[in-house]
Amino acid sequence: MALTLRPIKPDLYPAGAFPIPTGDQVFGVGRDVGNELRVEHASVSARHAKIEVLGDSGIEVVDCGSSNGTFVNGFRVERSRLEPGDLLRFATAEFSVQESNDAAPPCLAEIPAVVEEHLSRAQADGELEALRLVFEEEREALNCEIAHLREENGRRTTEASGLRNLLETRESELGALDEQGKAREEQLRRLQRDLEEATAREQRLQTSLNEARREVIEREGIIAGLRYEIGTRDGQLRQLDEQRAGLQQICDAYAAAEVEWQTRWAELSAQCEAERAGRTNAEIHSADLLGRLGQLESRLLTDWQAWIPGDSLPDLGAAGAEKLFHRIDTTAAAIRGQLDLIEPIWLQYGDGVQAELARRTGERQSELSEVEAEIARRRDDLATIEADLAQFRETMDVEVRRAQGLSRKGIEVEIPERFEAMVIAKDREQEIYRALIERLEVLDLLLEGYRGVRKLKEVAQELTAFRNRLVNILESGGVRPFELALGTFLSPKHRREVQVLSRKGWGTRQYSETPFQPGEVVKVVRPGYRVGDGDVAVILRKVEVLIRGGED
Repeated sequence: MALTLRPIKPDLYPAGAFPIPTGDQVFGVGRDVGNELRVEHASVSARHAKIEVLGDSGIEVVDCGSSNGTFVNGFRVERSRLEPGDLLRFATAEFSVQESNDAAPPCLAEIPAVVEEHLSRAQADGELEALRLVFEEEREALNCEIAHLREENGRRTTEASGLRNLLETRESELGALDEQGKAREEQLRRLQRDLEEATAREQRLQTSLNEARREVIEREGIIAGLRYEIGTRDGQLRQLDEQRAGLQQICDAYAAAEVEWQTRWAELSAQCEAERAGRTNAEIHSADLLGRLGQLESRLLTDWQAWIPGDSLPDLGAAGAEKLFHRIDTTAAAIRGQLDLIEPIWLQYGDGVQAELARRTGERQSELSEVEAEIARRRDDLATIEADLAQFRETMDVEVRRAQGLSRKGIEVEIPERFEAMVIAKDREQEIYRALIERLEVLDLLLEGYRGVRKLKEVAQELTAFRNRLVNILESGGVRPFELALGTFLSPKHRREVQVLSRKGWGTRQYSETPFQPGEVVKVVRPGYRVGDGDVAVILRKVEVLIRGGED
């Protein structure tokens, strides 16, 4: 079966038909001159494709690796069989595959069959239904006309064979019949042209349909991508909501723990104040007893000063309970020595005196026993209070370390009230201040990232409130930030409060510490913090700066 390729747009591509005869042959298609079917268009490759004629097996089109591809009925192919009615496109050059006109011309009865084939191809699309109905009506009219012409032609042939002898006399009538036959043939040619135009319109409609389908497929792909992206964003939002809910639960748990520890802190503070008051009272009572013993010593010395030699008197300048008891023992020993001297007189006159002395001595010993018992009790109370204070300090140190550990994990616990009531050694206090400064800078970084997120607005507000409380704690402890003005030239006097940095690399925000050296300050990386003013100020953290020559 011989086929013919007809261009859909002869104004853009070479006009005329390209016949594909039968027989084993290969025809080249492309932009080069050496191709049998030369298509001079920029979208067509130099050797775009080839058409293989396989004898009686059929005709196939083969793509030669072209850039823009070869399409049959709108689908890109590497190899495909060609049939009459197919739409063949090389890049943007479109051709209609038709049966070759070099063979016997199809009779009029076959024309409706071709139209029927095209209509059956277009019937799948609802937009060509009206065209199919019109073609069916035209086909019926053509079939009726053709049948009528055949019947009339048969009748004329019969009359011509029977009236050959009357041919000379009927020449005028036969001429009229010939003219009528020519008119009918012209009408048939006109109908054939109409059929070709309808076929071309069908092909153009098929091309438009293919392009519309491609556009729909592309849009469906875009819609699918957008739906996938929307699903991904929804998953991320759900994950963020779950994380926020988890953080909120953790914050609530630590808030409850904070309330509990604040209650415990208040109880311990009240207990500590009560113990301090008891200790103060015990110290006051002990001081009163020591004063009374001192008065007793003074009275004994006053009473026996005339009887005791001067070298036996104790040193009155010594202080303290032990020294006082020693002085009393010394005084008692001196008095006993003098009593030994006056023993004979005592034997003579001492019965009454002894009774009185025994009475007074018993009273004094009773008072002394009471004083010693009170001193021992107060010492035990003081030891108990000191043990409770030591345990309280250990408990507070554990709580501080726990709070610092939670802060390093990224969980902030509101404990400013605890720090406000603490009494900590200076070195421990400075460590806490440094830890608070680090937490303050971590909060600043978190707030910088949270301020632009609407869903974390409440978290940012809570972090801001907690940051302000940390700042108040630092300010109440006398901690103040300080910086250096740009352009300041560093000298050895700045060594105590300045740390010089240098960039780790060009275009990075990471820095490394370098030994102190004089230079002009061009940037303050982080402010410093100190407690107090002047030379007695304690530098908690040096101000970190870049100097000229170290900023690149």
